[in-house]
Order: sequence, then structure tokens, then C-alpha cells
Amino acid sequence: MAALVVLLGCGGLSALIAARILEPESLLWFSASVACVGVALLTTGLAVYERSRRSLATVLVSPFAIAAATWLVLFVYRPLELYVAPHHAALSLAQFGFRLEDLTRTVALGGLGCSACCGGYLLALGRGRAVRPSRAAPRPIALSGLGASAVLAAGTVLWLLLFFRQGGFGALVHSPASLRVDQRSSFWAFVGIWLVQGTTLCAFVATLRGRGRTARRVLIAGVALTLLAALATEIRALPALAAVAAAILYVGFRPLGRRQVVVGAVLALGGVLALGVAQQVRAYSVTVDLPEAIRLTANTPMSAMYVSDLSTFDNFVAMQGLVPASVSYLDGRSLAEIPQALVPRSAWPGKPAGLDVEVASYLYPGVPVAVPISLQGELYWNAGLPLVALGAFAVGAALGAIARFGLRAVPGSGLFLVYAVTVPFTHAFLTRGLATMLQNLVFALAGVGIAIWATRPRRWAALVGAARAPGVRT
Repeated sequence: MAALVVLLGCGGLSALIAARILEPESLLWFSASVACVGVALLTTGLAVYERSRRSLATVLVSPFAIAAATWLVLFVYRPLELYVAPHHAALSLAQFGFRLEDLTRTVALGGLGCSACCGGYLLALGRGRAVRPSRAAPRPIALSGLGASAVLAAGTVLWLLLFFRQGGFGALVHSPASLRVDQRSSFWAFVGIWLVQGTTLCAFVATLRGRGRTARRVLIAGVALTLLAALATEIRALPALAAVAAAILYVGFRPLGRRQVVVGAVLALGGVLALGVAQQVRAYSVTVDLPEAIRLTANTPMSAMYVSDLSTFDNFVAMQGLVPASVSYLDGRSLAEIPQALVPRSAWPGKPAGLDVEVASYLYPGVPVAVPISLQGELYWNAGLPLVALGAFAVGAALGAIARFGLRAVPGSGLFLVYAVTVPFTHAFLTRGLATMLQNLVFALAGVGIAIWATRPRRWAALVGAARAPGVRT
């Protein structure tokens, strides 16, 4: 109850600043808006820790951990950086210029959404120590080498079809960024990538359970194919999501000691560095070929490699300055597109391209990119402050329900694997268009679900047994 009172206070103060009732041009209220985000996250973190039986591991594998990391970067670190070094602003914001008032009001909108989302999360999580990882005897995912090989092959064929449609090796060498241009109407390729990644995760679970050489071989092959798929499609987010899912699966099996924490921190740092380098190489490849893009990346300051990841806040600042003075409210249009996102583009050629593409039409006219503005940005553009509070509360409640039921699943079970794949999408839902991210989550769950089903040994054992039965021609 005390946590909800604190969240209500943080949300209320943020709303007053965002509504300009309190002067957003003041350094005092800028500091207060940033502090509201930090206080809301700290309060929620302590409450989640108590309700997780004081298990840090349980908190780390929950949606809240990813939400907290996302918001600390977007609404604490980034606004402070822009206040101290305004020349670090992304082009989307620098072209318009900005004042302290713009930063303050955007942080306040972010804080309002953070507080409301955290409140919904705690209510859905339940009172008391409601979240307890299951200690039931595990029924781990078993693995058929034949089934896993078949799924890996099918998934690889699907993403290879997209690779060659987009230009193949010629595009990869001369303009890798072109592989990302107009990947619409290719849901089958994304399902194919998740077939590969889902099979790899199944093999990882089997390996953790000591299931032998077959699981390890499938795991090695799956990791290699996952990296190749990321290179061929120029999509770095999908292997990152799979890596986070693998970390959640590991924590579900192993107690966290100092060694595991240190190794995990090193791997996470390496992953962040790799993502930054991959992003920068792709950015340079828009104008130069791959070897030159790699050379330029090697000479680029590390801090400059993450501007595109941090620019979600910058884009939000730019759009909230345009809405509603220059750009009208969407009146719920992007939210109505959420169920429509599941309709294949081949069946609906006029299907909307998504909110992030529409944002780009205002901030980068004529450039074929997708520009995220965060969950709070989408809600604000649809209907202003009230929808930021209500919409964020609903998203928080959904995440809390996922945590409440997912963390009770048996580690190693298919349900826990589905939970592990779902949780990393928390970052995507909090930063990018809701309709597009729902579509991507469905692709992921479809691929992983097929992988879980198709790699069961009993199904393939029955098939092989029938083929070898007397009187059956092969």
C-alpha cells in the first residue's frame, strides 16, 4: 500500500509539471521530474523484491528489471546528458532546437507513465509475497536431434529466402543497410529466425539438464545460424532478445553466486559493445561498402555508437514539441491498429506501416526509417496526458500478470521457456510502437512454440519406428 502511495505522489507531481501547472523551464522542476522517475523505480523495485521472497534472481528475471533499466537510461541518464551536453542531441531533436522546458516536460511525461505502469504492475503482481519460483519436480524440455535438425533447416531456409530477396551477398558486401529496407510482407522470415532461435533455446535448456552430446551439437549449430541470420538480415535485436531469454533460463536453473554475477556482467558488457559496433557498421554502410564501414567504425568514439539507441528520448522531445501545436493528436488511431497488426500485409496491401514510420515522416521526411518515441510518446500523441496514465497502467498490469504466472512455471518446462522469450520484449513494448511489437512477439511465440512441439523425441521416435516397421516401404 505504501508503495502505491509513493507512486501516486510521483505520478501526480509529474502530471503537474507535464501540464505546465508547475513551471517546466525551472531547473528545480527539471530535477524533480528526473527524481520522480528514480523514486518510482526504486520504490517499485523494493516492493517487487519483498514479494519475490527477497530473491534477487527472481527480480532479475522479471519484466520489471528490464523496464527499470530501460527507463533509467531513457528518462534519467539521457535527459541529464542533454542538459549537460546539448550538442549530443540526435538530429531529430537538434534540427528543431530545444530548451530546458522541453526536456523537463518530456521527462515529466515519462515519469507519469513510469509511475502508472509500476502501479499497474504491483497490483497485478498481487499483495504480499505472491511471486515464488516453482520448486516442483521439473519436467524439462527433451530434445530430438532429428527434430531439432529439421526445424533448424526449415527456419534457415525461410530467412535465407528473405536474404536473397533483399539482394543477397552483393547487398551484404556493398550496402548491408539495404538489407533492412522494406522488409515488410516477410513475416515468414521472422518466424523462420525464431524457429532457429527457439530450437537453440530448447537445446540450451537440454544442455543445462545434462542431456548429452546431441543437445550441445544442436546448441552450437543454433548459435552459429542465429548469428548468420542476424548478419544476413541486419537485425541485431532478435539475437539480443534470444540472449536475454537464455540468461533468464540459466537463472531459472542455477543459483546466482559471485562467479555467475561477474561472468554475467562481463557477457552483458560484451553484448552491449557488440550491439553498438553492429549498429554503427550498419549506419555507415548506408553510404559506403562493408569494408569501409568497418574501418570507419574502428575510428569512431565509443560514445557516438549509441546515439541511435538513446535517441528514443530525443525523438520524444521533438514530437511532444510538435503535438498538438503543429501535429494533431492521433485520437487513438495507433492503438486501433494493434489488432490489425496481425493481418498479413500480403492479404492487406494497404496495412499501416506502423507508428515509428509515421514519426519518421515528421522528423526525417523522405528517409525510409522507423523512429521510436517510447510507450509514453505513443500514448501522449494519441490523446495527451490522461491516456499516458491510463495506457501505461494497463501495460503495467499486463506485465505484472505475465510475471505472476510466468515465474511460477517450472524451470525447464515449455511454459517457462515461453515466459523467458516474452520477458525481453518488455524493452520493445516500452520503446517502440505497440502494434509492431505485438506483431513481433506473435512471430517469436509462433516460432518458439513450433520448435518446442517439433523437437519432442517421442514424435520423431514414433515416426522413425513407423518407417522401420515391417511391410512399410521407405
